[in-house]
Amino acid sequence: MLHEALTGMGFRTSTAAGGREGLIMAMHEPPDLVVCDCALPELSGLEMIEQLRRFSRCEQVPVIMLTSVGHMLKPLQLAGTGVRCILGKPCSMRELAAQILEVLGQPATDVVGNAVLERAA
Repeated sequence: MLHEALTGMGFRTSTAAGGREGLIMAMHEPPDLVVCDCALPELSGLEMIEQLRRFSRCEQVPVIMLTSVGHMLKPLQLAGTGVRCILGKPCSMRELAAQILEVLGQPATDVVGNAVLERAA
């Protein structure tokens, strides 16, 4: 669902079935941004990000964390992880798209419903 919504908004996405697969994918082709769930199979989102940071090509990749346990994440757990934003689940596609654009430094001039109408190239 997330993949289809973001692709429909013009984002190029890759998906992984779990933390280990996401880590391998990111190591082979560092992404511009990681959007991941805190609770992933095999490796948690935080464990995946901590391991990702060990690779120089990935140490600056920004992260948006989706979680239903966001209130349980402590600032010390996030220190040095590159997590720029934590969104509670469920979140709207509008909110996620706005955060993605903000983290990437691409201002959304108009985010309406589930569609990003204009964004910087």
